[in-house]
Amino acid sequence: MHVREHPAAISLERRSDGSAVALFDGCELMSAFQPIWAFPATDKRPQPVAAVAYEGLLRVVGERGEVSPKAFLSGLVPDMRARVETVSRALHLINAAVSLPEEALVFVNIDPSLVDGPRAVARILREMRLALRESELPAARVVCELTEQPAGSDAALAELAAALRVQGHRIAVDDYGAQASDAARVDLVGPDIVKFDADWIRRHMDSPAGFALLVDLVERLAARDIATVFEGMEEGWQIELAERAGATMVQGYGLARPAIAAARDRGAVPRR
Repeated sequence: MHVREHPAAISLERRSDGSAVALFDGCELMSAFQPIWAFPATDKRPQPVAAVAYEGLLRVVGERGEVSPKAFLSGLVPDMRARVETVSRALHLINAAVSLPEEALVFVNIDPSLVDGPRAVARILREMRLALRESELPAARVVCELTEQPAGSDAALAELAAALRVQGHRIAVDDYGAQASDAARVDLVGPDIVKFDADWIRRHMDSPAGFALLVDLVERLAARDIATVFEGMEEGWQIELAERAGATMVQGYGLARPAIAAARDRGAVPRR
């Protein structure tokens, strides 16, 4: 896709119900939240029993209808992509504050490719503080999810993760098994949570040997007090295998699809 400069400003607008949307280059940016479900700590059953967290996902609507967030972001130069990512995090936190259960964690994404040095670290930390102030969410409810892209600087990414933790956030490594989300990144940032890539999980679930490796990895992460999320769970048998593997949490269409944030439905992201 052709990468182009965008001179247009980004504006974050609050609605009368307290929720927010962002306007940029003729598009409306909105929050959708997908629940993350936890297995009970004791007396385990094959089905998770509670949605304990929600991932904030960007939804983009242009003049001709919905636009793929991936395609939308890939058409932006890095500086503009960083600005849109910043606004997206603020958007998700504001909408989480008015639409999600008060005790639920909120996952927001950080693209490691944009973390290329001390200035980027300082900028992200400052913008996270501003977003918390605007949303009035406590830092402890916000999980900063490092996506699978290669880091602009490993040293800067490690510094960012440590500083975010000092600010009170949890750290997650997203899509383990895809691109740069691997054991080296886990060692680099010392996350509280590892989310396994959906395709990677399916490949390991397809054979006894693969499943045994999956169980071993979950156990080794648990020994380091790292919780695990199995993503992309679409079928009941996958959820059952996730429980057997010892996963802490699961996420996917088999449990609930993302739903656009709506303050009038506080605490209710429908299960579908």
